[in-house]
Amino acid sequence: MDRRHYLAAVGVLLGAGCTSNDSSPDPEPSDEPSDSEGSNGTSDSKSPSERSESLPNTPEWEYDIPDELGSSAVTVGDGVYIVEYGKLIHLSETGGVQWTSDLDWGSSDIAEPKDIIFSGDSVYYSARVSPGTGRLGAHDAGTGDQLWAQDFDINPLNFIEVTEDTVFAGRTSAEEPGRARILNIDASTGDERWRTVTGMTEDATTSHGLLIVYSDVTNTVTALGIDTGDEQWNDSLSPDSSARIFTRGDTFSIAVGFSAFGYSLPDGKTIWHRSLERDWRLAEPAPTDSAYPSDIYVADGGGELRAIDVAAGNERWVIDDTEGEHTAMGVGTNSIFVYYSDGSLISYDMDDGSQRWRSSIPSDYENQHIFLSTDTVFLTSQQFGKETSVQAFDIESGQRRWQTRLSTGEAPPKIRTALDEHVVVVTPDSIYGLPIDEFA
Repeated sequence: MDRRHYLAAVGVLLGAGCTSNDSSPDPEPSDEPSDSEGSNGTSDSKSPSERSESLPNTPEWEYDIPDELGSSAVTVGDGVYIVEYGKLIHLSETGGVQWTSDLDWGSSDIAEPKDIIFSGDSVYYSARVSPGTGRLGAHDAGTGDQLWAQDFDINPLNFIEVTEDTVFAGRTSAEEPGRARILNIDASTGDERWRTVTGMTEDATTSHGLLIVYSDVTNTVTALGIDTGDEQWNDSLSPDSSARIFTRGDTFSIAVGFSAFGYSLPDGKTIWHRSLERDWRLAEPAPTDSAYPSDIYVADGGGELRAIDVAAGNERWVIDDTEGEHTAMGVGTNSIFVYYSDGSLISYDMDDGSQRWRSSIPSDYENQHIFLSTDTVFLTSQQFGKETSVQAFDIESGQRRWQTRLSTGEAPPKIRTALDEHVVVVTPDSIYGLPIDEFA
């Protein structure tokens, strides 16, 4: 049954604030933006009639995940896919149920979904079906037809990476956090090809016939041969550090601790090392269709943002023009967008790091996340246990188009994808569809 329903009232649309040169903070915390400034520091001179008007609005659609179903998992592809207890569901870009596929998990009262991932034209789920048994299943993403289901003596299994012909899944034991089992599974049949043990996997990628994993328990990068599972090379890095990893061309790079490293592929030789002023906080790669497709952008705890060409490790530029801490970052085709703890959302030119525009958003919200569509920057932020603010800004000018607030509970929600004319916000209890451009 389609449990989608339209909301009577969830949020309010707030228009962009009036033009002002007064930069003093509001006496009370507010998420009303002040000025939107260009690279020359002047305020946006648009008249109030040219700005978005204040209109009431609600999310255009919502799908509720009932509490009585227990745990669930959500992924996105050409729509939204949800694995609930005994069901796999596909929502369209407008929130309607495209298909539902029943999953036979037996009569066990502990059976529950664990993970879900979309890849190519298939959707894969992981579930616990008994105390010692985990199940992986694959369904056709277009029709919902089951392709295969296989049981394994490891429970639960979480997806690490999926390629055209391989599913990598694994589990870390609570008793042995430094040892994680990794399985290579045939994506077309579900048959296990090999399994091996490495450190707990925090991040992973595939390239040049390798599965490259980083463990934040053992603080090592390990490259496994995709065909055999044999270790090809490894490197020990900064202790007790989380990391972000990337591959671009023949280079594997990682931001970890106070450093960024580049390794040649497939041999794993270190070809460059960059020291950071402080430990890294955010790191994102440039899109492959951007002006600088081999760049990564690293923000550190000292307030610096730098562009690094991963092919040679060259630092193209470094900027430090704000006192706030970096809390969210998104990278487009010609700009980098950063939200700072002082309430500034800033767009930087990818070419030289110059500021393109700045929007001031004084706020007592936290847990910021940036999502980019073709011509829109979305900023989500949250008050714990209260509500989530979602704001949409023009990607070229920084002008705010709309804002809405959602009652999402304590878990920080994120925009997961852009589908047709909507962006999809996922929370543990609900999935919301919000317009990309403007509310109807």
